[in-house]
Amino acid sequence: MDGVIRLVYPHKSADKVMVRSSLSRIPSPKKDMSVYDIVDWFRDEIFSKSGVKGFDEEIRDRVLLRDIVNLHNRDGIRDMSQIRSMIREITSGGDIFSGGGLPNIKLVETGEVPDEEILVFFGEHKTELNSRNWREHVINWQAAKGNQLQKRVQNDMGELLDSLTPLG
Repeated sequence: MDGVIRLVYPHKSADKVMVRSSLSRIPSPKKDMSVYDIVDWFRDEIFSKSGVKGFDEEIRDRVLLRDIVNLHNRDGIRDMSQIRSMIREITSGGDIFSGGGLPNIKLVETGEVPDEEILVFFGEHKTELNSRNWREHVINWQAAKGNQLQKRVQNDMGELLDSLTPLG
């Protein structure tokens, strides 16, 4: 799987909402790597060694949480304390980064990746899905192997956040 990784970081500005953005073409070292493996490889082999130079741009178009399709239901979230911490950090104006310094939220933009390539997010269960029905399912990596592919309960990130609101 070759692809492009676009990093988008919040960038503080006194009068505008800005992000620092950069693009990196990622040749897959191995054909059987998952999208998660590619991100880890990028972090270890490119980001941590040479960093990524970016450019600043103003955010003009807002993306509503209800326009983002989630890949996990509420019960598929591994670490609720981490989610609580992330909610507090975001609502107080902070930024969310993973341990390696990369943004801790991964998004795939519609049109950039064909539906059939979205199936890689479902791991070994991708063979049970097709490019038309994946939106009806989520993945729960915490469940027993035979129960990891589940019916979608929360239909978008807005519904998922609403289900987590008591955690904030």
